[in-house]
Amino acid sequence: MDLTVVAYATLALSLFVSAVKMGGWILNADPRVIINSGRWALVALAALALGVLAWLIASGRWTSAMMLAAFMLPVFVQAAPRWRVLFGPLNAARSDFPPTSCRLPFAHPRHCPQKSPS
Repeated sequence: MDLTVVAYATLALSLFVSAVKMGGWILNADPRVIINSGRWALVALAALALGVLAWLIASGRWTSAMMLAAFMLPVFVQAAPRWRVLFGPLNAARSDFPPTSCRLPFAHPRHCPQKSPS
């Protein structure tokens, strides 16, 4: 018997057990934990795509780099309005500060918290 068959069988068994364990985790997990995991996975995917793009440019593979950049640009443009909502919980430490636009002289008073008279 060839050893590659044993290696593929072991890999298949490992992937099956991993899928069962992942399914059990999803069924028994808190929904907030799953949402946070998805957010961090999306951040990791974006960072990985930028890293691969930088590597393609550095190694001189211009055609592949242009194809990846052509795919990434519309994805980032479509996702940009949602980034504030997506990364809002990650900025929880800065949530007590007023928005930067409130410090501008032409800021609309309806959007800015009112200062209490003292």
